[in-house]
Amino acid sequence: MPSSSSPQGSTGIEFTRTGSDRLKSIRLELGLGLREVAERLDVSPQAVHQFEKSETAGTISLRQLENVAHAMGRRVVYALVPARASRRPTAAPAAPATLAGDAAPAPPPPVEHSMFLENLAADRFD
Repeated sequence: MPSSSSPQGSTGIEFTRTGSDRLKSIRLELGLGLREVAERLDVSPQAVHQFEKSETAGTISLRQLENVAHAMGRRVVYALVPARASRRPTAAPAAPATLAGDAAPAPPPPVEHSMFLENLAADRFD
């Protein structure tokens, strides 16, 4: 199991955590008590407290995290990113010529292309 001091687990998967106590911090920022979140989840306040402790320890399941986040009007965004900086050149390859002889627009860089696919791209790719 990955830990905060040694983020690499036996599977070779590295978990990078930018902070802890996110569930509790968000709950408090929203002005929600343990009891209110517990009622929304149909669990005890002690169970919500345990979810928060599990999240801090890095042992909470994705399903539990999603359920608690939903009870607070939030959603979980799960991302897999390259482990290392890409060594590919940043310049886009030359665009192929179209039938009319004009060059087709260059494709967006990989990250912007991803954002485009997720409808989060900058206006120039609309």
